[in-house]
Amino acid sequence: MKHKGIDMGMRVSTKYSNQREFAGSLSVSRKTLVLWLRRADWPIRKRAPWNEKDRTRVEEWRHWRQGGANYVNGGHAGQLNPERRAKLRLLVARRRRLDLQRRIQAGKFISRAEVEKGRVQRILAVKGSLLCLGERLTRKLNGLDDGVSIKSIVDAEVRQLLRTFAGQAPVPEEV
Repeated sequence: MKHKGIDMGMRVSTKYSNQREFAGSLSVSRKTLVLWLRRADWPIRKRAPWNEKDRTRVEEWRHWRQGGANYVNGGHAGQLNPERRAKLRLLVARRRRLDLQRRIQAGKFISRAEVEKGRVQRILAVKGSLLCLGERLTRKLNGLDDGVSIKSIVDAEVRQLLRTFAGQAPVPEEV
């Protein structure tokens, strides 16, 4: 329950007695507040009651975590520091590049030449299958007059060729 009380200096102070109220004053969900409370860099005590001073400290901490804020006379100026934002972007880009280089050195990627070699092998397999398709079909269709059985044989051969190209079946040997 939010309490308004008067302290000895005759100022009105607001107290937040539970997480739901405090989260509402910060315009975040209770779940977000619970996650923040678990962080090692949380700026105030972890248990209620909290007051307006605590809320102000959390707001400053929140803006600092979001990329560094300009502070004017101890208060928040309302805009993120562009220089700090640029430095953070540069650090993130460098980190990503280093991670990529480490993964390349660890052998987690296939070289461009290997990819091209595999592609050429698959194209040659399809070419070979297409070139010997006529001879294979001639042997199978020799003496057949039924249009339905001829169609089913041709369909089966074409499907086998497609599976070969997709890498699902071994490449048929040339005759």
